[in-house]
Amino acid sequence: MRRTILHSVCLFLIWGLFSCTGVGGETRPVADAEGSLGITPPEITLVAVGDINLGRKAGRIILSGDVDYAFAKTTDIISAADIAFGNLESTISEQNGITQNGVWLFTAPPAAAETLAHAGFDVVSLSNNHVWDFGKRALLSTRGYLDDAGIKHAGTGENLDEAYAPAILDVKGTRIAFFSVTRIFNFGGPEHEAFDYTAWADMGRLGPAIEQVKPDVDLVIVAAHWGAEYQDRPADEIVKLAHEMVDAGADIILGGHPHVPQGIERYNGAFIIYSLGNFAYHQTTEHSIWKTRSIILKLTLTRDGVASYEMTPVTCGFQPAVAEGALADEILAHMAKISAYFK
Repeated sequence: MRRTILHSVCLFLIWGLFSCTGVGGETRPVADAEGSLGITPPEITLVAVGDINLGRKAGRIILSGDVDYAFAKTTDIISAADIAFGNLESTISEQNGITQNGVWLFTAPPAAAETLAHAGFDVVSLSNNHVWDFGKRALLSTRGYLDDAGIKHAGTGENLDEAYAPAILDVKGTRIAFFSVTRIFNFGGPEHEAFDYTAWADMGRLGPAIEQVKPDVDLVIVAAHWGAEYQDRPADEIVKLAHEMVDAGADIILGGHPHVPQGIERYNGAFIIYSLGNFAYHQTTEHSIWKTRSIILKLTLTRDGVASYEMTPVTCGFQPAVAEGALADEILAHMAKISAYFK
């Protein structure tokens, strides 16, 4: 039996106070106030998952013909959302059957774009520390394969204007801008050639980009690749950067890179999860058991922001799966504990 848990605390939105009402065993928000025309803005659902690496063994499975293996146990959750998001931690490129070079260099084969599309992903972030693992050609080809599969993306481009441009999704009349930036890179800093094509987490560039698109969209989401690996609490400098993004106009921040989940904070009306942890990304339990455990985050959105959220506990690896029983309880208790840092 699938275990999907709705967080018990409802958020306060601009249009009024939301109360929690049980419906068929599931808690959902009910608006107290309507819009000026008496029409409540439509709700949409956003499912967000953590790091996805379709290179190395996952890539070899795809090359063997089992294109849908990675998400076989979670496709029904991903595809049921109005918008499904993930952090793509491997490029997609043709390397004549190679999916890994050395220990830490990954690329997925071209059919990996179909893997994501078949699972129901609508948008992915591309700006991260593995974006240059197979060089410029792989960075740029990733965009093409995703385009062919109908998956939107943000964080890279033929130039910096494209890299800092958001992916725009229009769902049920709600327009959402997705940005993707990184402040972690395996080959140096923002002076590296990769950052002629990749968005660095530079508020001098990101802030104006958010401000420019803000009047034309209802919500702004930033996928931020940052922080220290295997730590369940973000450093003060990461919290400060997240708050700067919100102050610039971000409504939701979806963090990644630590490979373990980090907590949820509400700041100035915005929703921040500092790390979604791993998802379709295999790691051992060295350093932290939480490299193998995380959540699928489901946000219920209105044009004013996050109305409520649910967490589905999962085990992570080459094929993530929904956790059950005592393990599910442990994951949810851990999420509550690490989110309490921000109370």
